[in-house]
Amino acid sequence: MSTTPLNPVAGEFAIDQVWFAIEDLLRQELGDAIDVDSIGEKDFDEQGDLTINPPAARVGFADEKAGQPLDPQNATYNGEQMFFVVCAAEDMRGTKEQRLASLRLVAQIKHQLVGARLWLKDGTQTEPLIFAGTSPLPTKAIGMAYVAGFIVPNVAQFAAPNAYPTEAS
Repeated sequence: MSTTPLNPVAGEFAIDQVWFAIEDLLRQELGDAIDVDSIGEKDFDEQGDLTINPPAARVGFADEKAGQPLDPQNATYNGEQMFFVVCAAEDMRGTKEQRLASLRLVAQIKHQLVGARLWLKDGTQTEPLIFAGTSPLPTKAIGMAYVAGFIVPNVAQFAAPNAYPTEAS
């Protein structure tokens, strides 16, 4: 990922800064017991199947929505960014135990992120993170991982250089 903000616009959180802040918070709070990183090609095999090595949490960007315009003429929107955390834990006693171990990791992640206000590298702070839900994700080698989604509320203000077009010459 780039170290330059992807969205250098007033009031709009740079996706990469939020991403880094989520990872940093999870690393601080979970310590060395859980491998926290961005999801990447190292987590997939040649067929594209997830092969994450537990215990691990992989953070990724999922979506951005503009939401309802607060002031369409000035291009100000009440939006949100959505991030996900893939949670995979291992329990060799059996399939059910492995799934429960991954769900316990989801609970740890939720405990750290729900309601958290992230400090971004540009000195701004997010609104409290909102939990969006959890979904199962079958994985090779371990059985079942779970994906927990989190919403980062955001007010996006765009420059709108063409909001007041001049007459054609």
